[in-house]
Amino acid sequence: MLDAALADCRYDSGRVEFQPGAYRLSEWTTLTVVAALRSADPECFLLAADSQATDAVMKTFESKLVKLSSVPLGLGVAGQSAISQEMADWLEAYPWERASWAALKHDAEEQLAKLNGKWRRLQRLSGKKPDPLDTTSALLVGYIAGEGRILKLTDRGPGEYVDQHPFAAIGSGEFHATVAYRTLVEFLRRNGQPFPRDKDGLAFVVSIAINMDPKCGGQIRIIEVLAKPHGSENSDSDPAS
Repeated sequence: MLDAALADCRYDSGRVEFQPGAYRLSEWTTLTVVAALRSADPECFLLAADSQATDAVMKTFESKLVKLSSVPLGLGVAGQSAISQEMADWLEAYPWERASWAALKHDAEEQLAKLNGKWRRLQRLSGKKPDPLDTTSALLVGYIAGEGRILKLTDRGPGEYVDQHPFAAIGSGEFHATVAYRTLVEFLRRNGQPFPRDKDGLAFVVSIAINMDPKCGGQIRIIEVLAKPHGSENSDSDPAS
């Protein structure tokens, strides 16, 4: 069912770039989207994000996904890239030998709140009034002690587990991606087909969200987080070049 649509995507080593189309909701709002999908493989999560960052002056490209080297967890961040790196460093240094999802949720909530607060303080020091919408949110997906979960962290209060559904998204493109996912699931269900819970399915959903904003673009990075890594590391569909 999705084969014809996916033919319009460029797919190279886990990267996807969707060809511009006519379905755009805004000519002015920048779009960032990070999405997680529980794969059809019960021991695999997929994490995807666009790569373009747009400000008032120029477009740049950045990675919004990090795969931890110490545990089978992936981090996706919508917001400031500096906060993404600090959050990743904090997670790498986390005491995983005694970790649980409950402890990580508590500690990660506080850490992200501290980093968002630090960003606002630096903005005030520079003489810029912090934008209440200019905050960073995160998705943590993967496995702790063999238990796979999706943890959503925002600046609007406590984090929440959103793994009661196979799909979750954050960023200003969260709404677009969620609507695209649920629409495709229902459309395929009515036609007697399951939604493809694989890289192609996730890429198509994220591409729909991205295609709604001309300021968002670049390639989509997709990483795998495996409960049982192959070799010494998790498999990554987007190796660094």
